[in-house]
Amino acid sequence: MAPQAGHTCDDALVMLLTAQNPGSEFSKTIREFTTNLTILGSSLKNNTNPPFEKELGDVMNSWLQFSSRYMTNPPEEAKNDVNWVKKMSASAKLIGVIRKLVMQKEYMPAHDKVLELSSTLGAFFEGFGISDEKQMFIRASAELLDLQRFVMANDYNSAKNSKEKIKAILEDFRLALPAEKSAQTAFDKALSVYEIVFEKIEKNEPVKTVDENIQELQLYVEQLRSLILMQEWFPKTSKIISEEK
Repeated sequence: MAPQAGHTCDDALVMLLTAQNPGSEFSKTIREFTTNLTILGSSLKNNTNPPFEKELGDVMNSWLQFSSRYMTNPPEEAKNDVNWVKKMSASAKLIGVIRKLVMQKEYMPAHDKVLELSSTLGAFFEGFGISDEKQMFIRASAELLDLQRFVMANDYNSAKNSKEKIKAILEDFRLALPAEKSAQTAFDKALSVYEIVFEKIEKNEPVKTVDENIQELQLYVEQLRSLILMQEWFPKTSKIISEEK
């Protein structure tokens, strides 16, 4: 059994996407915002510490810092992103909805909107000229967060529509993995959990058990992501390991 994940927003992905320039103002403010969003999402999901005034306040404050700098003025790395203002406006609208739902004590609908917002955050990096691999990581994170959102909302029909998209993403991951036995084993485990998730959705099994398997799948996908990055960061090491096998 894989360890249980508790995150809503893919913090590790944001850390990865800001790794090229971690000390920049943009990197620091988006990381602070995503961290606060994760804390709010986890608190709402687990119903810890209602009415979530502090968690919501932290999200609002970090969004205020982020949006006051970048609402109409993208960071240097994204200056050619023609959809920047549209993305910022869409995020601002979702944050307004989250705030309203939390204030009305509608905690699970608020959590649903946190997941929806989390799944779009990778889009802020689309204009950064990032590699095809990192684009693939963004797609994977967004699709898995959307799947989790559909399941948590008990919308199994929409969840079923994610099946082929996630299968295609897993296939892209497989093609990018190093030619090592450990990588193939990790992929096989991810594929196995993927199949369990959609079998349970087909059988209309309880939300809680399906969500646990989705979290497990998210962890395996993160593991695959790490294996792909290891190949990029330590190409010689990967080559030596391959030759030794």
